[in-house]
Amino acid sequence: MKVFNKNSMTYFSKLVLSYTLITMLVILILGGYLLHRSDKMIRKEIEKDNEYRLKQIQSYTENALLRKYESAFLSKMLSTINPKSTDEVQFFQDNRAEEHLYRVSKLVADLNLSVLANEGMENLTLYFTKHDFLVDRNGYYAKPEHTEDAAFMKTLAERSPYQWFTRKARGFNNREVETLTCVYPIPYMASGDEIKGYLVIDIRMAYLKDSLEKLLVSPDDRLFLLDQNQNLFLETSSREKRLTAGLPPVRPGEMSTVLHSQVGLNSWSYVLYRPVNSILLSSSGLRKDIFFSAMLSLVLGGSASWLLSRRFNRPMRKLLKLVQPLTQEPKQKGNEYDYISRTISGQSEAIQHLSSKLQCNQIAVLIAGHVQREELPERYLSTSFVVVQLHLDDASSSSWQSQLTHTKLSKQYEVQHFFPVNNEAVLLYLVPLYEAESPSRIAHELALLQEQSGVVFSAGIGSRADTLEEIYLSYEHACYAHRYCYIYGLTSILLFVAVKDRKAIMTYDYFEQWKQILRTLDAASAKRFLDDIQNNFLREEMSIEAVELVVLQLGAALSELIIQAGLQYALPVSSSHSMLQIRDETLDQSLDRLRQITVTVFMELEQNADHTHKRMIEGLIEYIHQHLHEDLSLNQLAELVHLSPAYVSTLFKEVTQETFSEYTTRQRMNRASELLRTTNESIKHIAEKSGYPSAKYFCTKFKLLTGLSPTQYRQQHLDLKT
Repeated sequence: MKVFNKNSMTYFSKLVLSYTLITMLVILILGGYLLHRSDKMIRKEIEKDNEYRLKQIQSYTENALLRKYESAFLSKMLSTINPKSTDEVQFFQDNRAEEHLYRVSKLVADLNLSVLANEGMENLTLYFTKHDFLVDRNGYYAKPEHTEDAAFMKTLAERSPYQWFTRKARGFNNREVETLTCVYPIPYMASGDEIKGYLVIDIRMAYLKDSLEKLLVSPDDRLFLLDQNQNLFLETSSREKRLTAGLPPVRPGEMSTVLHSQVGLNSWSYVLYRPVNSILLSSSGLRKDIFFSAMLSLVLGGSASWLLSRRFNRPMRKLLKLVQPLTQEPKQKGNEYDYISRTISGQSEAIQHLSSKLQCNQIAVLIAGHVQREELPERYLSTSFVVVQLHLDDASSSSWQSQLTHTKLSKQYEVQHFFPVNNEAVLLYLVPLYEAESPSRIAHELALLQEQSGVVFSAGIGSRADTLEEIYLSYEHACYAHRYCYIYGLTSILLFVAVKDRKAIMTYDYFEQWKQILRTLDAASAKRFLDDIQNNFLREEMSIEAVELVVLQLGAALSELIIQAGLQYALPVSSSHSMLQIRDETLDQSLDRLRQITVTVFMELEQNADHTHKRMIEGLIEYIHQHLHEDLSLNQLAELVHLSPAYVSTLFKEVTQETFSEYTTRQRMNRASELLRTTNESIKHIAEKSGYPSAKYFCTKFKLLTGLSPTQYRQQHLDLKT
């Protein structure tokens, strides 16, 4: 039996060896032929696959990505052509912003939430041309020149609407961002003189690039987008520096595929570079691999090792194939069990992150006013809500975000939160149904948290919302209450119920008193006035709109004095720049800035009094010449320059060596004489053009100064010509 077994094993070995050699020879012959044929087939398949992937990318870009942003604002744009719509965009087409600041703040909040609700969006800008003001997610600008994007805003009328184009915009916190931009006219589909404004949508190019990179199969794939002029404006792979801005050359071993498409009014081209060199080279190297694999299998291959390998390794490889698509982590040193453990742990963390992100999105959607009851937890349907807006100090915002995430904010209520921007947080308190004291209790808890944590923040607490639909209103109230931190400071915690009934009408005319102080050029009086004004605001409990209006009026009066005195170019750059932004973070800071600029202006007027006075009187003389036919008075001129009539009279005599009355009379007589010499108009018309409504008085005055009546003067001139 042993002999039989031994011979059998020897025969079996020879048989296996002979069949192995024959198999190797057949594989080498057939493999070479098949690899040659497969090269061509691979190229065709790659071309088809590239076209299919480009169509997928084109469909995603046109029908999913860009269409998402257009669809998100289609309803808002359609409201602009409905004259009965109450939407803020429709309202501000024909109304001034300064008269409706509450609606302006609501519009700013809407734009900010719209940007947050649409991933990848950088900014939304509304420019109303009729009253020349601008609103975006950052705030309200009375003039487009006050924005960092002022140069671009001037070109909106020249831009073709509904077309996407690239530009470098000024994004949040004044950082330069490369964006894909589209301009829509207001009202929607308007043209020419019908246009009353523009909506500008900015999408971050980085977000578009990241979205398209996720569609690529291999990290070595390169995707390029070209505009209708065949200029490259997006490249997914930019790891190497290039000196040219056009389409880069195809690398050796790469295949290029081009697809032309139509996106709105833009004709874009999609170009995909895909490496195929490795696939083609593998076919030529496979011949050697087959031979060496056969020889290696003869030396090392055995039935025992093959069975053991098949038994233990094959199930593990199947498991690894299932695990590998779940992670992008490369396989490191260590056994397969460690690799699988790390993959499962990473997936668990990803699920937790997505769960947290979903919760934040639910809160953002509720605050935006979009209620989807079927997607909310059951407890949301039987509770009331209070929304709190927090503004964090820049130095502690990042650390406190982590603290908010891992700390129980309230001992009494459940709190959900999300961060619209780095230094802002929105808290959603779930309070017992119809509990009237909940806003006050929340304010007390936040005050304790501020004291114990040492973190600097301000807060606005909205009204109680007893239904899901009222959460949006509670958020608006929280934002409105937070605006009063401008008056009470950056560490204030304010309730909407405490500020909603503030007086919106001033009982005292601060504007006129300030103008009188500016006329006197008395720095001490100006300082006393600004020192007292905040106490008056607090004592009278004025609304934030009224306080902001007074600050703007004070700045406007001072600006008018600077312009009339011709000091806008003489003042230091810091002062002139401050005049454009007189409103600071708080009322104290705004008044300090106003106080500094006022002192600077008064000092400049004192140091350059002669030059300034001469320039001012020259301006008044030009005004007199332009209005000789009107009733002119010294009080009228004094109003123009915000100085007292007596002071203007003294300065006028110093510059012209004549009194105001003498100068005006002489100029009127000169004009009358010229009209008598050069025209045939009646004496009455000439008197009116010279500033004398009474022809009789004009004749008397003319004869008194010239010794001749107007008729005699004209006749004498005609005789001389004859």
